[in-house]
Amino acid sequence: MATARGFANHAIYMARILLDTWESTIRSEKEFSSDVVNAAFAPAVRLHLIDAYGWFLLDAIKAARLPDHPPHGVADLPKQQKGLPVAELIEDFARLERSGWLADLLSPVPAGLPPERQGIIVGGSLPGLREFTAWRDSLLSLLGDVSEIAQEY
Repeated sequence: MATARGFANHAIYMARILLDTWESTIRSEKEFSSDVVNAAFAPAVRLHLIDAYGWFLLDAIKAARLPDHPPHGVADLPKQQKGLPVAELIEDFARLERSGWLADLLSPVPAGLPPERQGIIVGGSLPGLREFTAWRDSLLSLLGDVSEIAQEY
């Protein structure tokens, strides 16, 4: 039987594979600009990280039934009963979603490439490898903390 934690770990693993490939591509490819490479990888990595976050939220609230797709934020969680041991933690997540690194991760990435001016791609409207790696590390750290708290109850 699949668990929310298992789905979260799988999504983190998929993001890691993409991040490793993204880094390798940046190091080895001379024919693509960094904006092109970022546009190729950013949306997929973002989706895996947000999915992982959603599955971990479901795990934290001990959701009785798992949906086909994870929530992509606290507002998308099933209604919770008051008094859950992790209610305060969920409120902390909601604050981070409004302002903080989670807000940055949850922000939509532009579709396609940044606009061009005179044949030159105008820089950096997409988060890059560094940002996504930092968000993944922050997510792993946060989720480790959640696991410790959830195990106490």
